[in-house]
Amino acid sequence: GLLAGQPPLVRSLTARRVGAGNGLAMSLRSHFERAYELFRQIEDSSLDSTDEALLRMVADALGHARTCERLVRELSIFSSNEELEDMNPGDVKYLL
Repeated sequence: GLLAGQPPLVRSLTARRVGAGNGLAMSLRSHFERAYELFRQIEDSSLDSTDEALLRMVADALGHARTCERLVRELSIFSSNEELEDMNPGDVKYLL
């Protein structure tokens, strides 16, 4: 990824700064929040599991979650040699 060789803190801060200019970090946050909001609506729904509206919400939530996964990879938010203690607390929610 773009920031893969950088230490975890630098990657996290740089991803946020880079994202602020090109929409990537905000996009990650907004996709995550939308996926979670849809998840809560689906979980609380009384609709039948075959209802078209519910199926659209599920498809939409999955689309947002997949976009989050892609953005986490592209921004190199996490690395394979990173310990939990090295992670930015604000990024832990993106461990999908």
